[in-house]
Amino acid sequence: MLDFSKFLSEWPLVEKAPFTFIATVVAALIIAIPVIWAVVSWGKGAIADRKLAARDAEIASKQGQIEILERRVSEYQEKLKVGSPDEAKARVDALEGQVAHVDKVYSPTITQSPPPLHAGLYVAEVRFTFDTLKDDRHSELTMRIFNGTGRIIDLMNLSGQIKFNAPNNKDPSQMGELPTPALRSDTKKSVFQLQEWFLILSQRVPAPEADKILAVIKTNTSILFDLTGLNIQIAAHDKPNDTERLPLWSGVSYSRDFGFLRIVTAILNAKEG
Repeated sequence: MLDFSKFLSEWPLVEKAPFTFIATVVAALIIAIPVIWAVVSWGKGAIADRKLAARDAEIASKQGQIEILERRVSEYQEKLKVGSPDEAKARVDALEGQVAHVDKVYSPTITQSPPPLHAGLYVAEVRFTFDTLKDDRHSELTMRIFNGTGRIIDLMNLSGQIKFNAPNNKDPSQMGELPTPALRSDTKKSVFQLQEWFLILSQRVPAPEADKILAVIKTNTSILFDLTGLNIQIAAHDKPNDTERLPLWSGVSYSRDFGFLRIVTAILNAKEG
């Protein structure tokens, strides 16, 4: 740190030799100014050199990109055999027109019809009930159906009859035919895709036929119900005029061995269509 008091104490010496002091200061400045100038010039030069180096690197990068693009353009021109972008576009447009013409003339029109409904409907279970048969002369037929058709299915019509008989039987007292059943009032008439459909039919049973069924059950003999004559017409919701028969089982059997009110179902292979 500059000792100002010491400088003041020596000021009389400066007054006695002012020219010597001035000469010393001038000499110091003559020596210092070139040094300072050299340092400043070196700093400016270093900064400029860095800027120039960065610019040179950027220019080199751009030149490299330009060379790559030029090579690609040259390759495209060589492969396409064209001299300008307009000529290349015209050639591509012509090729697209030729392809469109070939597709129009030679491509066949393929119309794929949806699969039949019976291929996507699965009847999983068929059951009869007999608990109201003796007093009310009434039974119910319940079917559990899975819809895998990909469409909404509607019930369109119900016709035909269900026949019953004992196995290997020719005795008229153990066989008969039931009237056409009706759809129970609370049963849904439509089923959506990938849903189960509980189709419940209300079956009126005339007294003679009801007594036959009960008599067969009472003797612990299996009773067979033939469903081949029952016609349940269904259709896709979007095509109500294209009806099909619901793919029912050929029949089911019931035996008292499984309980009077319990229903055991089985497919009648002998009558399977």
